[in-house]
Amino acid sequence: MRRCLGCGLSAPPGDLIRLSAPAGTPQVDIRRLAGGRGAHVCYSRKCLEEAFKKRRLSRALKVSHVDATAGDITAAVVHQLNRLLACELERAARMGALIVKQERVRMALDAGSVRLLLTASDDRGDADGLARALWRRCRVPAFPVRPDAVIRLLPKAWNDHDVVAVQKRPCTLRVEKVLRHLDAMGWLD
Repeated sequence: MRRCLGCGLSAPPGDLIRLSAPAGTPQVDIRRLAGGRGAHVCYSRKCLEEAFKKRRLSRALKVSHVDATAGDITAAVVHQLNRLLACELERAARMGALIVKQERVRMALDAGSVRLLLTASDDRGDADGLARALWRRCRVPAFPVRPDAVIRLLPKAWNDHDVVAVQKRPCTLRVEKVLRHLDAMGWLD
């Protein structure tokens, strides 16, 4: 169990962001591979800001001055989570667990094999309506995602009218965990 510097919540290490400061500058260590002293913060902007505001981060890392801001760390966390999401979606595609195009997704929903939905969320709102309609049919977790971000992740398979479904449970759990972290950081707004 680790304690968040922002809110004081105790949680398993996988549910918190690990920060380390090998050269005095905090670095995000999502995969927990960096050595040295570490500090943990919840996946929320509020907790990151609290850790910086009250100098808890510099005390926990035992550095005299932190050369980054909460905004810098938030951007680094979102960047690393985007990379992790891309890796998880690529893994799902290699395992044959990724379904693209609305017709195929609807057929898989009718068959009951879909475990998670990603839908493009744009200004027109039609994709959000599609997500709600599909969610009502099958009751699986559905995440509205900004099209520009998903195009970076799945450039060949996605346009702003499409929906992506993940159908195998192990893939679903990993993708959903990353999406929930991104949602907590405000990336899916």
